[in-house]
Amino acid sequence: MLLLDEATSALDQTTEAAINRTLLNVAEGRTMIWSTHRLTSVVEMDEIIVISGGKAIERGSHAQLLAANGAYRKLWDDQGHTPHNAAGQADDDNEDDDDEDDDEE
Repeated sequence: MLLLDEATSALDQTTEAAINRTLLNVAEGRTMIWSTHRLTSVVEMDEIIVISGGKAIERGSHAQLLAANGAYRKLWDDQGHTPHNAAGQADDDNEDDDDEDDDEE
């Protein structure tokens, strides 16, 4: 079992991403408990538990928690990440429906 508490909090994004990849490889087949405020560190986890006031208030995968539009989604958005749709996919390629209507006229 691996127990990590803010393991990448003092790192730049590039170094954090490299260490996260390594930790995921090391954790293969093991239980990993990772306490973090930096949500990019837990996107690939099988299950994420959101704790507030000492209580578990949400639980699910990254995509499930984004779709729930609860505390996790607010934290994700507050950290300045790309908006996501309910499936957890980036909305970057989606165009506004009004633009499509303008093209048909």
